[in-house]
Amino acid sequence: MNNILHISKSLTLLFFIISFKIANAQLAVDNAPPNNSAAFLVNNILINDPLVNTSNISFTGDAQQIGYFNSVNSNVGIETGIILSTGEIWEAPGPNNSGGEYNECFDISGNSIIENEFDINSNDAANLTFNFIAQGNSLDFNYVFASEEYPEWVGGFNDAFGFFLSGPNPDGPNYNNYNIALLPNGDNV
Repeated sequence: MNNILHISKSLTLLFFIISFKIANAQLAVDNAPPNNSAAFLVNNILINDPLVNTSNISFTGDAQQIGYFNSVNSNVGIETGIILSTGEIWEAPGPNNSGGEYNECFDISGNSIIENEFDINSNDAANLTFNFIAQGNSLDFNYVFASEEYPEWVGGFNDAFGFFLSGPNPDGPNYNNYNIALLPNGDNV
């Protein structure tokens, strides 16, 4: 899923994934240094563009919830990137062979922005936040939301994902936690 942002000034990006498990055995994950550093992951994996300046990079969650992924031999749709999970990223490669694995490995609070967006209570949030200034007129972010609990819990909210922008909007009022993680029909992911 691609989203194009037209940017003229600094924006703050709030990137939250409330549950991220990919059910494909070919996925490789790593959070050994430097792949456990939010700054390294944002600057060298997510952005990696000299025309985009980043600042105020932060991650809240457990160190086992963030890392690097390589999915060249799988069907994720993005070859490499940042993985965020409500569980340990090591569980993401699968296999997804149960009817809803539950592994409460962290005692981390949820995220109020996600809770307001979806009218839910959340737990074990993995939050990646940073500011960026793009010198060009567009910027693409590719993302995939996956859940170990799909398809068992279709129709209700159990896992949630948001990709939020705050800051100047060249086409109108400023963005204020504007969620760009939408399905093609415009509904939230």
